[in-house]
Amino acid sequence: MRIPKTLLLSFVILITLFAHLTVNAQTEIRLGNTTFPTSGATVITCNSTFFDTGGSNGDYSNNENYWGIIRPADAQSIIRISFNQLNLGSGDTLFFYSGPDTVMSPRIMALTAGQNMGTTSSPIIVMGTNITGSLSFRFVSNGTNVGNGWIAQVECARPCQTINASFATTPTINNGIVGACANDTIKLKLNLSFPQNGNQYTQRVDLCRISWDFGGLGTNVNAMGLDSVTRIITQPGQGFNVLVTVQDSNGCSTTTPLRLKLRTSPRPTFGITPVNLCVGDTALITSRNSSGSVTFNQPSGTFTPPPIAGSYVFLP
Repeated sequence: MRIPKTLLLSFVILITLFAHLTVNAQTEIRLGNTTFPTSGATVITCNSTFFDTGGSNGDYSNNENYWGIIRPADAQSIIRISFNQLNLGSGDTLFFYSGPDTVMSPRIMALTAGQNMGTTSSPIIVMGTNITGSLSFRFVSNGTNVGNGWIAQVECARPCQTINASFATTPTINNGIVGACANDTIKLKLNLSFPQNGNQYTQRVDLCRISWDFGGLGTNVNAMGLDSVTRIITQPGQGFNVLVTVQDSNGCSTTTPLRLKLRTSPRPTFGITPVNLCVGDTALITSRNSSGSVTFNQPSGTFTPPPIAGSYVFLP
């Protein structure tokens, strides 16, 4: 039986397409070349270097849109990607998803120009914390402002261990909110515990990278072992959302950032008339904040008077 040329051509194209979908055990993953020729490809590896289309020295191009999947060659491991260099143009984004696709898998990281880093910076780490151990990614560049891209190491890592974290604050948290007055100092402390420490690897506070996002209240910070910070609030009448992420020595992070709300108000000032008061006097208290109100709580108590003695006894 003769096969029609059109059917044969379709068959060849289909075989070629599927040949590009899986790339095994590469030491280099570079978008747009033979190691990653097309969007939708799956790379199976435990030891690779991940580049943008520009490779180790060149820039990527405008209007790129690549996506793909990186799976661990060791079925008992998960994919871990450590970025040693990152230089993205404004408006360009590298997305990561924990799972074997970019649609149903949850997005866990979006790298932009705001995270650009050099060789002396601490690595940015992303891991596939799902049952397959896979990571999916999508890189999208706009029509302007290209960058040098990225250099990242891809390896197989041990599964994550649990990180328990909670806040302790001064002033005390009330229903998830810390209230303070302008120019007050707020102390934020993380209580961290690691119930699975030692099962696969060592977990300690000093081995964790802790990132604090203050939502506009001062400069965001991140450092190893940074489990406590202080902030002096100078803006009255505002609210701030604080987000904290903890990443351990294996590159595993808290499943969701810890969230805390800070709320500030103007410090109240009062006028009291008369200034000098004694028992039985009546006082007038007025608020100097036109939008405020005054509430007065009178404490109660008891006392025992001391015995009274005199030097003379008067007789009728």
